[in-house]
Amino acid sequence: MKNNIFKEFRIAKCELSTKKVYLLGAGVSKPLGIPISKELFKGVKNGLEQKHLDILNIFRLMYNAENYLRNKNMKTNIVGDIEEVDVEYVLSVLEYLKKVLDSRKLYIDIGKLYSDSREDFEFILFIFTYSSISNNLNCEINDKELSDPGKFISDKIVCFKNYLQSLKVELPELREHIRKHIYDKLKSVTLSTGSVVNYYEILFRIKEMKQNPNCKLIIFTTNYDLTIETAFYEGTLNGNFYFGMNRERGVYVIPDNVQQIKNGIYSSKVSLIKLHGSLDWIIGGTDEEKRIVKAAPIENPESVYLIYPGLKNMEGTEYPEIFQRTYKMLQKVFYDFLIDEKIDLISIGYSFRDEEIYSIIRKALEQNKGLKLYSITPSFPDDSFFESLKELYPKRVIHYRTKILYKNNQLTLDPPISHLKL
Repeated sequence: MKNNIFKEFRIAKCELSTKKVYLLGAGVSKPLGIPISKELFKGVKNGLEQKHLDILNIFRLMYNAENYLRNKNMKTNIVGDIEEVDVEYVLSVLEYLKKVLDSRKLYIDIGKLYSDSREDFEFILFIFTYSSISNNLNCEINDKELSDPGKFISDKIVCFKNYLQSLKVELPELREHIRKHIYDKLKSVTLSTGSVVNYYEILFRIKEMKQNPNCKLIIFTTNYDLTIETAFYEGTLNGNFYFGMNRERGVYVIPDNVQQIKNGIYSSKVSLIKLHGSLDWIIGGTDEEKRIVKAAPIENPESVYLIYPGLKNMEGTEYPEIFQRTYKMLQKVFYDFLIDEKIDLISIGYSFRDEEIYSIIRKALEQNKGLKLYSITPSFPDDSFFESLKELYPKRVIHYRTKILYKNNQLTLDPPISHLKL
């Protein structure tokens, strides 16, 4: 199937009756050597002190517990090493815990926190209990007390506050280490520009697309890496590529509203919207008006603006209003394109583990009877929402259990789609 990988599937073939929107996950970059989400944590323990490793082990226990509860009627893989935990899960818990610990009322009146913010209180208690299980605390724990959270906290108040105070110092250190690790790991992958260009031009049949003036390529991705940008900057479509930012006063920034982004998509041959941020996004602008801007090269990995929505939608970020506005705005753009006329949503290498994106697709399938979802990936993890979508809409949600192989500048599917039983 040389250089015509999806001919039988008609992927990227422009049709007047049906528009195509792409959702790309980490699996689409893997053939190029980019690590997927669960591979990004390999080596993260190097250089960490024991106190930080203890925190990561708590997150590992939480990860296992949440997976078990979510999939208690299914086989669940137990993670024995922190480096096997999904990096976005860890960062999400880190950010939310930091947000709760930064609350002044936590230290003023524990009882008031319990009554005013029960959800935050229970999360802290959750961490504290797991810390006890992990033997990270110098407190004696009586199991009977755990049935009464208020009494448990009041009896252990000194130990509780001391532990929270230590976490308040250690969490930012751990966060900085993890983010630098992710940045270094993604940036360390050495790729041939020619190979990247060739890969994506074959994948999306760019030469055919160029010949059709009505054909547009609309891509949404949760990937942080810059391979797609490289392909379309350096490839045959240079100059007609929109990456979700507008130029203002000499700097590329995320627009202020949904319509500006949609206008950019409508006026471009190829569009890329990065739903979870990018290695070249940072917080910029003035003190009076902070914006997400494009910057390269980036010298401080901690400044890179990566969105990992997971737990609690990340209220604890440094600029929560910018995060919320940008995240929700990009989600809205995605949703708007899914409810517009007859749409084929083609996901490649995407795991469907993000509950927010799952909710958007589910709502769009409900609202737009002309929407069909095709997923190209060999399998899904235990915590994927894909099977839920397939159960709800079995005729419009299709799984192609195959993977993309890229070797000697050729793309193939293994197994070929024609051999699959759907």
